[in-house]
Amino acid sequence: MKKNIVLHLFFLFFIETVLSQTTNNGEVYISPNTDVSFVDDFNNTITGEFWNNGIVYSYGNWNNNGIVDFSIFNLDYGLIGFVGTEAQIISGDNFNYFYDTLFDNALGFSLLSNISISNVSDFVFGIVDNKLSKGLFLFEPNAYQVGVSNDSHVNGQVIKIGDNSFDYPIGNGNYYRSASVSAPSLSDDAFTGEYFFEDTNIKYPVNSLGANLTLVNNAEHWVIEQPTGDSQVFLTLSWSNETTSHEILKEPLESIHIARWDDTMQLWVDQGGVQDISNQSVSALVENYGVFTLATVKQNAEILFPLFFTPNNDGYHDTWNVNQSENTEIISIHIFDRYGKLLKQIGLTGSGWDGTYNGKLLSSSDYWFIAIYKDLKESTIKQFRSHFSLKF
Repeated sequence: MKKNIVLHLFFLFFIETVLSQTTNNGEVYISPNTDVSFVDDFNNTITGEFWNNGIVYSYGNWNNNGIVDFSIFNLDYGLIGFVGTEAQIISGDNFNYFYDTLFDNALGFSLLSNISISNVSDFVFGIVDNKLSKGLFLFEPNAYQVGVSNDSHVNGQVIKIGDNSFDYPIGNGNYYRSASVSAPSLSDDAFTGEYFFEDTNIKYPVNSLGANLTLVNNAEHWVIEQPTGDSQVFLTLSWSNETTSHEILKEPLESIHIARWDDTMQLWVDQGGVQDISNQSVSALVENYGVFTLATVKQNAEILFPLFFTPNNDGYHDTWNVNQSENTEIISIHIFDRYGKLLKQIGLTGSGWDGTYNGKLLSSSDYWFIAIYKDLKESTIKQFRSHFSLKF
């Protein structure tokens, strides 16, 4: 049975309660299988050390100017649950290093400080707002979120570090809007994500359209940046009847792509797209990072390709390549795995791709490609992106 402690009565660890505030000036260690509750505001001073490998519930505000962390030598466990009945403020000058977090407060949370999650953050109820304060909400390598919804998400920027795939718990106001990235190739790669439910046209003119685009979502956009690393990833964005421009959803859903705002050219650039209509999402291998939104494209039948191939040396469909129409001229084809790693560059001539990388046959999976081609009708260079399957 877990040991339960109400810490405003717990004085042995340099903790004192003054004017409805629990203050720590010394060193506190919450051992495993121990529950602790702060019924008042908690203040960890510049000399305070708060090490949590148990379960801590905070019902008031939380302020940290010292050390808040967990010990990796004790089961790698420690939960901080913010469960107040009034709006809670998380503040202070120093990082809060949490193993697990729980957010369950209908009135929400103002994040004025920086927090780091090493394992899981559970969003039950209440919105964590850091859009104006710029308090950092950081997920360490292999950390993840659960429970995110319209009722509970981060209203502002979220940072993820590591080579794991990640679904951002981001939204704006009362709308959670899913965005995710595939696993980068390096463990120290970092990606930031933020969602904006606002008129995209104010900053990024939706009529400035690059090749192949016909319409850009003017109601919402995401900002995905890569402050560290150079990995390519697959970006997945979602659409919603509540937030996405109705003009986008009037078009055939198969025409929805991801578009990126190019600051240099001052226009929206098609990033391609493979739609998952049942989950209302679209994915694309992105070249660069920045501002993204949903867009629709011309239905392109000029680049034809087999949906699968079977490299088993039986003489049928053993290699894969694209075909071109009389109106196109293929320049090059780049093939990637689902993590964005370049596997092969081929041309239209030759036998095509045999399903190997560095001489080793790859496994059954979906693979992506970018075809660079010349549109002979318009005398312009274009890109076509899609995916196919390797099967046995």
